[in-house]
Amino acid sequence: MIDRKTVDPRIKLTLLPIVGFTSFFISDTILLFGLIVFAFFLYVHSGMWERALRFILFFVLLYCIELGLRKFPEASIVFAIYMFIYFASRMTLIAMFGGYITKTTSVSEMLEALNRMKVPRSIGIPFSVLLRFVPTIKIELKALKENMKIRGIVTSRFFPLLHP
Repeated sequence: MIDRKTVDPRIKLTLLPIVGFTSFFISDTILLFGLIVFAFFLYVHSGMWERALRFILFFVLLYCIELGLRKFPEASIVFAIYMFIYFASRMTLIAMFGGYITKTTSVSEMLEALNRMKVPRSIGIPFSVLLRFVPTIKIELKALKENMKIRGIVTSRFFPLLHP
């Protein structure tokens, strides 16, 4: 793991549920963008400004689509699309904080923080397994994509979307 400047893991663990709850239940645009800016500064503090910029651009794109779809409230299919975009934009916020936690915190730091918070081992151990499992899934998916490219199965970047 790259040595990065970061905040205490207990603060990270406290922020994640707060952001998750708040992102879905606030309707004020200023507060929503305040959360995004806060997450952006966390990423910049840790030296991951490119990743933060991608998250922000994706969030702004989803939010602009959401604002555009608000003008057609009477069509049911448009409402369904609006709700999907709404949830995707809010999940982007949660993914941004979750990504920050997984990129800046080692498993041992996280377990130590959970122990200091007096979290039972029955919660701490599955959480540490989850933290170890996510990078393994990334590596396996990358290897799977490379194997499919070598065998000529994947013909374009959008192949998994077109042929799930």
